[in-house]
Amino acid sequence: MSDDAKTVAPTEEKVKVSRSPSYPSMPLQVALEKARKLWDKSKRFPVPLQVVASAMDYGVKSSSFAQAISTLRSYGLIDITGVGSDRKAVVSDLGQKILLEHKDRDRLIQEAALSPTIFRELWDEFFKPDDGMAPDESMIHYLRWDRADGVFNEGVILPLIADFKATVGFAKLADGAMMSRQDDKLSDEALGSGHVRVGDFIQWTSQGAAMWKTPLQVVRIDEKDGDKYVAVIGEDGQEGWVPMNQTTVEKPPEGKGRGDNSGTGSFKPPVVGRRDEEVPAEMEESRWKIPSGQVVMRHPREMTKRDFKALKKLLDVLEFSALGEDETNDSEKD
Repeated sequence: MSDDAKTVAPTEEKVKVSRSPSYPSMPLQVALEKARKLWDKSKRFPVPLQVVASAMDYGVKSSSFAQAISTLRSYGLIDITGVGSDRKAVVSDLGQKILLEHKDRDRLIQEAALSPTIFRELWDEFFKPDDGMAPDESMIHYLRWDRADGVFNEGVILPLIADFKATVGFAKLADGAMMSRQDDKLSDEALGSGHVRVGDFIQWTSQGAAMWKTPLQVVRIDEKDGDKYVAVIGEDGQEGWVPMNQTTVEKPPEGKGRGDNSGTGSFKPPVVGRRDEEVPAEMEESRWKIPSGQVVMRHPREMTKRDFKALKKLLDVLEFSALGEDETNDSEKD
């Protein structure tokens, strides 16, 4: 990794080991929309997580669903019962009162807004009634270097602050003018995961490290099982994918703007690997290296002699189609 892709700590003694602290993956207003979908589906009845995932439009095994469940619990909007595969979820008493327009709804929303530990922490640390909210730089430095209970990875800090401020504004915990995104530095050009658009320049961060020397431009966005992915084009002209929740929007390189590919020819940044689809339980995926690259094949976990004979015939047909009869015979001679 090049020097300009690294994050330099101000002093070594201030660097703390990240313990991957938990944090809400969405602002309160979005979490309430998810809780509403569960309420519409099951009312006061606890239901299996498969039903919850379906109601919220997630794949039950997706990381986005796991994050959503954790976030709704942190706001106190759902309760979980049981363990392992027997777990069930139901909208909590707090969630029900908010969704059903209880007379104390405004106060209950404020209670939910500060239920996540990190949001209560930021509120107590960086808001003063007479002065309003502290500058974003103060919160960024605190989350990156100074937090005693575990610092946060670079890629989640800006989205976390954006969700915190959106939640504070929604709950009317502070003067709405102070929460205006138009005046702060968390604009669309600086928002992280979840706010990426086609044409944005992004950085991919994995395990706290920037993976690219310079930001790359998003050419396509896709979704599978509730997880969003963004695509760039590799030097070989093929699409490469990274999870959206591991990206942050960056300023465009000098001389370029959002949506600007001018001067780049066919626009070929480094490829980052294709998004893999989930392998069905009854199938197995095998990979082999060959002189020209790699072969990836999915096949039944249990194969008979007839299956292998059929596969061999298919490979013979593939060889004949790809090389032609003359080249096939030449390769046999070799």
